Amino acid sequence: MNAQRSPGWSSEDVLRAFERRGYQRVELPGRSRTGSLRYESPNSSENVRQYVQFNLKARYKAYEIWAGYHNSAARSILERFQDRIKQLSAAERNQFRGAQGPFWTAFGVTRLLNGFPLLPDPTEPHLGPQQFALLVERFLEPRFENTRTPSDMVDRLLSEEKPMEWFASSRVARAADVLATAVVAGRASNLVIPQLLQRSPPEISVPTQWSRIVLQLANLFDYG
Repeated sequence: MNAQRSPGWSSEDVLRAFERRGYQRVELPGRSRTGSLRYESPNSSENVRQYVQFNLKARYKAYEIWAGYHNSAARSILERFQDRIKQLSAAERNQFRGAQGPFWTAFGVTRLLNGFPLLPDPTEPHLGPQQFALLVERFLEPRFENTRTPSDMVDRLLSEEKPMEWFASSRVARAADVLATAVVAGRASNLVIPQLLQRSPPEISVPTQWSRIVLQLANLFDYG
């Protein structure tokens, strides 16, 4: 006799799982995609806001989930130089076209899941509870909800761990995010800039070109 499967999750079950964890829906200024919802982590603070965005894929009745951090002082620096950052990003495959919503750098959290990068997986919605537990274990607890300070933000933004790999971001915009946040955190430039120099995009084949971009950003922010 086959074991009975648990009922399949719906998109509403995904939101309820986050709400049970203490996440609260927020209305934030700035552009938002149709069908998108934004929630804030219960561990958010004035130092680091932790936001999650749910983009509904109506065909599958499931969410693509993105997460990111916000520090108001670092964001002010970034917005002041946004046009220049766009110019420096022009040679990238993932060009920076402007910040979307509350976070400058966003991470595709559902990329951590096996199979469909959606929650619930439309092919196996009964696995919703296990999938959510996986997100908690691999991302929410160790790398998202415990990011409390601008210095923590710098460490997360420099990370290459899935789903934070640099290939999934505009590297120029992300380098700018690292540097602006490092300014706010008071992190020494001789510790941060060498790590950024290792994040050169493959399409910028000349290492000195990436070095110039990183140093131009540092000079813009008067960092170093």
